[in-house]
Amino acid sequence: MYSRATFLRGLRYPIKACSLRPTLCSGPSIIQYRGVKIHRFQSEARHESLNPEENMERSYNLLLSETERDIKEQEEVAAQEAQLGQVDGESLSSKWDRFKQKYNYPKATHTLRDLDHCAIGETIVLHGYLRSVKVMKSLVFSTIFDHSGGKPVQIVSFTHKNSRTDELEIRSILSDTKAFTPVAVIGKIKLKEQPKGSDQRPNENRPSARDIEISPEAVYILNEVADHLMFTKDSTFTLAERHLQLRTDRKLQNALRARAQVAAICRSELTPQGFLEVETPLLFKSTPEGAREFLVPTRQPGMMYALPQSPQQYKQILMASGVQKYFQFAKCFRDEDLRADRQPEFTQLDLEMAFSGAKEVMAVMSGLVRRIWRDRRSTLLSSIPMLPYDVAIRTYGSDKPDLRYSHSKIQDVTAVLPHLQNGNPDLIVEAFALELCDSTTEPHLMALDVVDDIYSSVFSRKEFMAKEGELPIISFRGRTGQNLEVLQETNQDALNEVRQFLRADDDQIVVIQARPRIFNGGSTRIGQIRDALLRDAYELGVVFRNPIDQLTWIVDFPLFKPNEESEPGQGGSSGLSSTHHPFTAPRMEDIHLLQTDPLKVRAEHYDLVVNGVELGGGSARIHDPELQLFILKDVIKIPEERLGQFDHLLTVLASGCPPHAGIALGYDRLIAILQDTESVRDVIAFPKNGKGHDPLVGSPTTVSDSQLETYFLKHA
Repeated sequence: MYSRATFLRGLRYPIKACSLRPTLCSGPSIIQYRGVKIHRFQSEARHESLNPEENMERSYNLLLSETERDIKEQEEVAAQEAQLGQVDGESLSSKWDRFKQKYNYPKATHTLRDLDHCAIGETIVLHGYLRSVKVMKSLVFSTIFDHSGGKPVQIVSFTHKNSRTDELEIRSILSDTKAFTPVAVIGKIKLKEQPKGSDQRPNENRPSARDIEISPEAVYILNEVADHLMFTKDSTFTLAERHLQLRTDRKLQNALRARAQVAAICRSELTPQGFLEVETPLLFKSTPEGAREFLVPTRQPGMMYALPQSPQQYKQILMASGVQKYFQFAKCFRDEDLRADRQPEFTQLDLEMAFSGAKEVMAVMSGLVRRIWRDRRSTLLSSIPMLPYDVAIRTYGSDKPDLRYSHSKIQDVTAVLPHLQNGNPDLIVEAFALELCDSTTEPHLMALDVVDDIYSSVFSRKEFMAKEGELPIISFRGRTGQNLEVLQETNQDALNEVRQFLRADDDQIVVIQARPRIFNGGSTRIGQIRDALLRDAYELGVVFRNPIDQLTWIVDFPLFKPNEESEPGQGGSSGLSSTHHPFTAPRMEDIHLLQTDPLKVRAEHYDLVVNGVELGGGSARIHDPELQLFILKDVIKIPEERLGQFDHLLTVLASGCPPHAGIALGYDRLIAILQDTESVRDVIAFPKNGKGHDPLVGSPTTVSDSQLETYFLKHA
């Protein structure tokens, strides 16, 4: 036992101390008892109604009982530790305390985005990450950032020879903390000192975030950063470290924020118009819609689900169910070759409208897109024009033309170069000249060398060489080029004649090719070459591109196209597959051609194209079961055994399904356009790589034989 005198001395001359960092304590007394230090605030033992001597007596008795209780608890903990031992040289008690500190921190009062509304001298609590730390003689500088969208703010800790223990402790914490450590900071808002000679005077009543700094009063370290991780301004991380990419890359953070904000815009625009947000199942069944599917085995032998390529059939079923206007942000899955703008799983804004056709759907989507461009791009779009498919193919060589390049259009030169038809009237001869930027100055002369490099680069690529069965590609600049002997085979002056027809000078690249007049694909070979030349030339500054986003509706697509080896189509025996999907309605004025010449039938199909990117596509649907069966069975000629996969849809249509139409907007592509990035991977939180793998979590993975046996499968 310690004596009353010892206790009184402790009250008269308290020893200042602080608990584990960070501490806000004002100075408890420390009293030694049986070799154990006991901390108690003096105020706990005081009673205002007693005289000093009685107060001391009462404090002594109170502290004595509490001390005995604390000692008993500590002896029990010590006994447990002695029984259990230590872990990695650290007592269990110390380890538990260390864990507790990471969960014991104050609630945030503000985010960095809120700091424009704070007053000088206000005490706030921030949560975030520390950036690089700079230690000077009496100052420690750090920066805290979060993902609220606010600008990072500087934390400045100032110490001197008379600094308090807690101030020195904060300096030590900041000095020892690695970049990107998660923290909670309590501090006061102060105005930054302005550089000497600066005329800028911040508004002290409403300072902006860039004019303030935080003077820390406490710093809570909420976790440690592994020793092997180094964060610098030059640090780069792979998809296997996607969490670090997201934490450190502001563009990725902004993209995720944009996804959420644009989704809110869509909901706020569609819901007041009577659209109902409905979730449709992800476990569907295999149906031949056009793309390869992901299959999901079940514990029933031979039975599998298929992940939906789109909610197409379910949303048509909703139209037959009495839902008049539907939308959802739908997850879709396609097992197809991956590119920068493709992922095996992707999101689309899906909507469908009953008692409606193409015009009504395009009107709703045009209004939504104009609202998004107004709010996110500060651009007021006029009405979105419509461009027929065959005009797009003839003029731009693509069903998704980039209308920012309004020049260098493809022209029909059959009348000038009839010999390239080889006597076949079903062929059309097309040509274009690459229009360079207008300039008569010397830099234009230097640009000519750049054009030579562009020409050599594009025409050396294998994808721009004529494939088997295609007519040769003729190209030239000046008097040199490729396949000129074909051009001049029967007319030595053909080169000058076509150049004169195109109004092209010697500096311009000219490309010529013949193709079948009836075309049902996405882009012609000459259209692909045009796009490549324009992109490369723009990057090198020798062609003009409109800086304003260009949107258009492509309409009047062909309903069918010849099968391609790279796409499974619907698996019919006719050699045809649906251009969009087999539920798209034909134009009624072409319906008589379904039996005799289906490739000439136009579809009630429409695509929304932005800057050469297909942002979305939709159509009026077939709501008549007899017409739907005719197209599946008699036009595409799907085998009888596969027709049964559509029985559910035919049954629904036969129940009195109303006319309906819809559209699906590629949500990942939309955000990529709004964020000015070409890859959808930059706007998806956890994308797959080019092989369809997620290297962060290691998916897909192999599974054991026993797991496969559960689903009646085995390794190949």
